[in-house]
Amino acid sequence: MRWPLIISVILLSVVGCGPSGDSHVSAKQAPAKRPVPPADPVQLGRQVFEKYGCVMCHGKDAKSGIANPNAKTLDKVPPLTYVADGYTADELKKFIRRGQPTIDKKRADGPTPPFRMPAFAKWIPDDDLDAVQKYLFSLMPAGEKETF
Repeated sequence: MRWPLIISVILLSVVGCGPSGDSHVSAKQAPAKRPVPPADPVQLGRQVFEKYGCVMCHGKDAKSGIANPNAKTLDKVPPLTYVADGYTADELKKFIRRGQPTIDKKRADGPTPPFRMPAFAKWIPDDDLDAVQKYLFSLMPAGEKETF
């Protein structure tokens, strides 16, 4: 008489309490759907730019950086509108991977700028990095050059 009780306890611990109990996956529950990435690589790059927090320093549209006192880049984190003017695709991706641990000072005797570019090599996979590069290059206004 003891064996049916032991077998029941074992079955409940292995199987769980069923769809209406405390089991982690319900038999009726559909798997979560992941959002489908946009087909346009530039739009995907914009999503990746937001996903990894680039907007926090470079602005929502990568066109207006936040204040970075005494930074040589006009006292702010630079906008990224003109990166296509100064980098090849491979150079930009290398820069994003390694970051910029120190920021040049505008005045040598002034304070160190508080914000720097972190290295994203460990966080952004190559596919996402390719998308970000395409997005940033798409921001370059036709026929214009950066004037830093």
